[in-house]
Amino acid sequence: MPQPYSIKLKPQVCRQSLAGLLHLMVLTAFTFGSISCAGKSGSSNSGGATPATSPIAQNSPVEPVAPRKIFNSGEAVPAGYLGYKVFRSWFSDHAVQKDGKQSGPGTYLSIDLAIVNTDKKERDVAPMKLVDEAGKEYALSEKSATLEGSVTRVGKVSPNQSKRAVALFEVPKGHEYKLKIQGFSPADEVQITLAPVAAPPSH
Repeated sequence: MPQPYSIKLKPQVCRQSLAGLLHLMVLTAFTFGSISCAGKSGSSNSGGATPATSPIAQNSPVEPVAPRKIFNSGEAVPAGYLGYKVFRSWFSDHAVQKDGKQSGPGTYLSIDLAIVNTDKKERDVAPMKLVDEAGKEYALSEKSATLEGSVTRVGKVSPNQSKRAVALFEVPKGHEYKLKIQGFSPADEVQITLAPVAAPPSH
């Protein structure tokens, strides 16, 4: 009966093969470990990183908001200790008298407004003028002193009280006008944009 065939390796060859196999296993484990770490670091940097706040943005001073100076008709307008609100405005024609004679037609611009005192003591109505788009100013009409309900006859407004009045100006048509009202000082004035109609309102 034939003997089983067997191969005998020399001890030196066995040691070389085992060393090569161990070297291959270590290299493979190191390669996979490097790929795994790179993937983790890449994913953490791409998704979770938040940009650092700029020190310039942190230290930037907040710009103060300038007080509003121009308002529209119908809005409540603070001017010093008083508040104003223009309800409506309109033009009306009148005859101009000069040296006792009629010299031609003129135009009045009437402004219906309310005045409220928000202070704890009586306050005078602030000075007001009319200004057109070119910056030309118009004073209250001289007729205001004789007009019933004129703003020039309001005088003082009591605390937490309001008064209704009409401001009358003699100005030409065909221009854009704003009512200029003094606040705490001449430099602290506000303006109200007017939208006058061509004829007086019907009562």
